[in-house]
Amino acid sequence: MLLDILGIVIGYASVMLLLSLLVTTLVQSTQQVFQLRYRNLLFGLEQLLDGFGIPVILKSGNEENPPESRGLASDLIDRVGLEQPKTRLRKTFGSIVGGKRTWILPKELKQGLQDLIPETLVNDREVLLSSIEKRFESMEGDLSKRFTGCMRLLTIIFGLLVAFMFQVSTPALLKDLRTSAELREATGQYAKQVVEAAAEAHVLTRKYEKISDRALDELAQRHPELAKKLEEASGIGNDKSAILHELKLVLSDLPTDQQNTLVKEYSGILDDLLLSALKETSGLAARASQYLSVFEIDFWKQGTAFYVGAGALTNWIGVLITTIALALGAPFWFNILQTVIGLRDALKPTPRAGGPRVLHD
Repeated sequence: MLLDILGIVIGYASVMLLLSLLVTTLVQSTQQVFQLRYRNLLFGLEQLLDGFGIPVILKSGNEENPPESRGLASDLIDRVGLEQPKTRLRKTFGSIVGGKRTWILPKELKQGLQDLIPETLVNDREVLLSSIEKRFESMEGDLSKRFTGCMRLLTIIFGLLVAFMFQVSTPALLKDLRTSAELREATGQYAKQVVEAAAEAHVLTRKYEKISDRALDELAQRHPELAKKLEEASGIGNDKSAILHELKLVLSDLPTDQQNTLVKEYSGILDDLLLSALKETSGLAARASQYLSVFEIDFWKQGTAFYVGAGALTNWIGVLITTIALALGAPFWFNILQTVIGLRDALKPTPRAGGPRVLHD
């Protein structure tokens, strides 16, 4: 009985993981195409500049062609921050996103504003710039939350789209798994393949923080004379900007040029590792239909009849439940599937040589 229940959970989690990989690929592609990280930073800078009245200040010195918040923010992003290295991430998506910066450090923002705001236009310019710098530091967490919220909304939207197009009703799927021992057996065998493929594709690698340790190790290998100092960096941060800022603080006693070079190199390593993870995840998502066929789940298999024929209301409700499950994300279902498979293997009867079958302790 317990093994049957575990078999149902394994089958359901396998389907959710495969569909979640499709959702992840769609979300990441949309984020790149529409430059959502860049737009999020642009929004934050616009709010910051308006809050301190920078456009009004600059307007007083250029009444014929007064600047706007959006133009100023875009100009700042283009002129400040560390120069982005020519990484594979930028080469791959450069034609799509135009190589726009998605992060800047507070100190670079201050430097950029010094170039934009002449001392003659404002009293105590240094005090104003320091206040802007501190305010921007406090905004980083809010901007990160805003971007995360946007990604969650996209996950829900694409989750609904995938569940709708593949016509996956959670109640119907659970019923099939409950009533068919053959289906549970088949999905149990495929589940291990799904977990292994997902592990190889770094399904859990969806944030820079997840790969920062590997990036720091690679940077230390390239610069063994700094290995001990690099151990002081934790690689922890809500976004790439915070992770890079931490490294720069760790390297603060080095010459500025060397700091910038190392941080640029670290940024490139992070981008390369993230791109590799995204490609591997996308490759697994492309093979998802092969695994889903075991569950007799195909793209638009029943056509419009699924949503307008007999049982249409039940199907709609089932698809919405599936959407909620997909919103939990691929990492969640990967962990669930891995855990339940381990539990099943521990409880599975195994033959003992020359004696009756026994259960593992």
